[in-house]
Amino acid sequence: MRRIFNIVLISLVFLSGCTQVDRAKVYLMPPSALGMEAVAPKVFVNHDMSSADRENVVKIAIEAKEKIVSFYGSTMSAPDILACSTKECFADLGGTVQRGLLLGKKKILISPKGLTTPILAHEWSHAELRTRMGTRLDGVFGIPAIPTWFDEGLAVAVSEEPSHSEKVWEEIVKAKMPTPALASLASLREWNKAAQRFGDVDYSKGVPAKICVVYATAGHEVRKWYQRVGREGLLKLIDEVKSGGDFEKSFTTN
Repeated sequence: MRRIFNIVLISLVFLSGCTQVDRAKVYLMPPSALGMEAVAPKVFVNHDMSSADRENVVKIAIEAKEKIVSFYGSTMSAPDILACSTKECFADLGGTVQRGLLLGKKKILISPKGLTTPILAHEWSHAELRTRMGTRLDGVFGIPAIPTWFDEGLAVAVSEEPSHSEKVWEEIVKAKMPTPALASLASLREWNKAAQRFGDVDYSKGVPAKICVVYATAGHEVRKWYQRVGREGLLKLIDEVKSGGDFEKSFTTN
């Protein structure tokens, strides 16, 4: 195991730099080995986190799980939640400007500015979808079986994060702001390019007057779809695509 771990780290040093090395370390090592302390089952915090913040983390973990159950009917995922109250803690775990970050499907990192129920629920939705889809989610030849816009839009709908809300979408429409086409948001690479182009990344950095155009667009599409098909439609789509079905067909017929 140690040899495999070292090979992964060395490979990531040459491919992506230190941030990815930190994330690989976090992905492979138990939270306790990273200096994180358990405050509840599957919930870990940095050792110098205040009592008030610790209580808040436990609270938002409970509330985030309730949001997952509300949409999916149950939870099949059980990710470790690593919550940081300092920028240093989050950076040590491989975080940068994100409020939350999912590693694989078994670890969620939460930054000091992401210690809220919606942010944790957003990342947990990603973990839940990956757990339910298994390896099928990633598809083949770099083409995801479920497009990134749906994965992200579903997380937006589940979390009810204010910065990605339907109200934000209405503001975008009212201002006649340009929005990305869903077809251009299929892969994670395309999604990240759009987030950079339309200003979502700037919003994460705290740039004034920036809003989350890409997230709000995806959230609007999935929200109106879910309102029509409900939980039954969501679970049916997941089962169909996991069994080899075509996403577009399932999305339009459910």
